[in-house]
Amino acid sequence: MEVDTDMGSEDRLLCAESLEVTDLQVELAGLTEGTVYTDSLSTDPTNGDPFDNLNDGTVTFITVTVNSAARLVAEIVASEAPDLDLFVGTGDTPSAATQVCASASGIALEYCNINDPADGTWWVVVQNWQASGTPPDDVTFVVAAVTADAGNWDVTGPNIAGGDPLTATISWNEPGFDIGTYWYGDFVLGTDAGHPDNLARVNANFVVVGTPVIETDTTDLASAQASGEVVTFTMAISNTGTGDLDWNITEDNDTLMRGVQGDLSMTTALVNSPQRCWWC
Repeated sequence: MEVDTDMGSEDRLLCAESLEVTDLQVELAGLTEGTVYTDSLSTDPTNGDPFDNLNDGTVTFITVTVNSAARLVAEIVASEAPDLDLFVGTGDTPSAATQVCASASGIALEYCNINDPADGTWWVVVQNWQASGTPPDDVTFVVAAVTADAGNWDVTGPNIAGGDPLTATISWNEPGFDIGTYWYGDFVLGTDAGHPDNLARVNANFVVVGTPVIETDTTDLASAQASGEVVTFTMAISNTGTGDLDWNITEDNDTLMRGVQGDLSMTTALVNSPQRCWWC
């Protein structure tokens, strides 16, 4: 879930056909901020074995202590390499014997999640399976052990009849939601006090993004244009906000621009087709 404010809410459909809910039960864990790690890696020459050359510049690993966690999550969030692999396991020495999760799908942004991980030390390995054309490649990954309810979010929902869809409202209030941070939670839902966990278990991931603000300089477009005259205008488009934005500009040659008003002594003008209009 991408958010751009430290306080807000969002409705999410959780069950298309739910059990009857008479007293919705919610057990929360988190939200816990993930720890962001960065490294620079070249291609692993023995990429069939991620554990044979740890920390040699082609593979990197960290360890994390887990204590009464609802979930352990690790994910690669940015990469210059086209193909990274991610591995998670128990103990302080990475190996195939202690591996619990492997995410090696042929892309770079891999993801591992372990619900109810055992207490103790866990390792996380990131391997550069295939580098870019200009290695070493910058890599960013995030790790979080999600523990008890931190009091910075909530999940609420209505009582519903059996077979109806269940939509829950996820709300958050966390002053630490800074741009570029990652937060993780977990919640369990039940139909009533006697059945506190029979509906669903949901892993919730938050990434805090900025808000794009698009400004255009279109003052030239107010200029007068004689019938049949070709005029070229320059439109400056800028993003002055704190978030990135991808946009497309398309050209519509079939649009007529009508009703261009002059002063009171002038009549309404009609711009001849074809008319080029730019939309973004």
